[in-house]
Amino acid sequence: MAGAREANALPALFDDVDRLVDAAVSPRDLLKAVERIRDFPGPLVLSRFDPNSKKLAWFLCIAGILIWPLLIPGIYLMQRRGATHFIHPDVVQGLSRKIIHKAALLNTGLSDGTALAMLTLAVLMDEFAHYRRGNYSQELKSSLSGVYRGAVHDLPYAFHHLHYVDKETYEVSVSDGKGGSRRETRTRFVGYDRYSLVFEFPWTAEVSVRGDRHRAMDREHSYKTTTREFNSTFTLTGATEMACATFATPVTVLKLLQIARELKDVSFEFSPRNRLCVSFSNDDVVGIETSAVSLAEPVAFHAALMRGVTMPRLKPVLELLHEFAELHDDNFNLPKNKTQQMEP
Repeated sequence: MAGAREANALPALFDDVDRLVDAAVSPRDLLKAVERIRDFPGPLVLSRFDPNSKKLAWFLCIAGILIWPLLIPGIYLMQRRGATHFIHPDVVQGLSRKIIHKAALLNTGLSDGTALAMLTLAVLMDEFAHYRRGNYSQELKSSLSGVYRGAVHDLPYAFHHLHYVDKETYEVSVSDGKGGSRRETRTRFVGYDRYSLVFEFPWTAEVSVRGDRHRAMDREHSYKTTTREFNSTFTLTGATEMACATFATPVTVLKLLQIARELKDVSFEFSPRNRLCVSFSNDDVVGIETSAVSLAEPVAFHAALMRGVTMPRLKPVLELLHEFAELHDDNFNLPKNKTQQMEP
């Protein structure tokens, strides 16, 4: 007869499902993967230890006589002995989060390019001052790409989560051991997170509209508009004063203020390569909304996936930026738009 450890089929099942999740290209693929666990014939026992480990159970019970907190897991394992199917709860929770994340990407039409984050960051740092934040280190925690399907036009975009660290020195007063004190310099590392959306934007170049304190993105010439609210919200600079004046039309100024009410500390950086980086502090733009919780309850988890996994904040933000882009091109043919595609 096979031993209990050999009979435990759940680890292999979860490994198979993990591979199916990686290969999934549609929400239906994810549902099929979860159905493998939902339809498993035996109960799912979550345990950080092998429930069939007789030696471990006896050891914990005996040790629990001297160290009483150990008695509880010992009794638990004694009661669980005989369970032939068990899985570590961290494995269950990790795969649950992975499935929810993958479902959100598939439902939103996003591709995950985080595996190439180091290369992506190097390209972005060369083009935008935003990604050069942090005097100690920079890292892209996530990098996603998709296409926003507007009412008339398609707008390709990329979303990036930048984590950067500042190295700071400061002085403190410490005892000198002789009844006095002395000044000592210490170092600390402070981490920050900021988020961004990047688009092609061939109609404007070398203009910055800064809404936070990252002055490194400012350009040579500053410009004041006739709108007091805009001037108090943003710092507008450009390669030339004419570039700023041409950009800051009344409708553009109003649209940027509207976007600033939706995105905290928002900044707009138009690169020399005619691309736009919109950066902000909001951490919920690609936040996931779902009732799915854990594969520990596979029936409920499957039903929650059926109801949907969404990123409710992303679409309204993209719609605002789509409207902003339309203000700067009569035809808005970036890329080939739907209207052109439908024409013979």
